[in-house]
Amino acid sequence: DDATARQFMRIARAALNPDGRIYTLDPCFVPQQNPIARFLISRDRGQNVRDPRGYEALLNGLDLTVHGTVTHQAWIPYTLWHMECRVPAPAEGVSP
Repeated sequence: DDATARQFMRIARAALNPDGRIYTLDPCFVPQQNPIARFLISRDRGQNVRDPRGYEALLNGLDLTVHGTVTHQAWIPYTLWHMECRVPAPAEGVSP
């Protein structure tokens, strides 16, 4: 659920060094998704599958730079959200 996922991200963020990163890979829902992928994902991962914005919202207030990509698997229709979260590097002249 959102509370558990946010708590995990807070703990992971606290453990990172400057310029550290967290990488997640999750099933997701997107517009115009293959209907078979949507069906499989809705049955496979329970109640907490999100769209990309929902995954990004879990990071609110954590001072992370986020880069995400949606991929569509073809051989078994499935949609994945790849999310890389980085601790911003300290500004030049500022010690961490």
